[in-house]
Amino acid sequence: MLNWRENLDDVLDMAWATMRGRRGTRGGFLGLAALSSIDEGAAAESRAMVLRRADREARVIDMHFDSETPKVRLIAAESRVAVQLWAS
Repeated sequence: MLNWRENLDDVLDMAWATMRGRRGTRGGFLGLAALSSIDEGAAAESRAMVLRRADREARVIDMHFDSETPKVRLIAAESRVAVQLWAS
């Protein structure tokens, strides 16, 4: 039994299990997250992202967005980001 209120490993187990368990109508992971990064001037930017897939072993979260937007260039230049997920 997970004891996520007292054990960080259990928090991670619960988070990955929650992401893996959410499936959209097209068979892909669907959900919303906030992805935060910094711009060239060190200002914080947050944006809503559509989640498609989570792979715990690879430690990868796939997100859907338009590759022509400025955020792609900013994240390529500084890949440290924070992701906030909501689970109900």
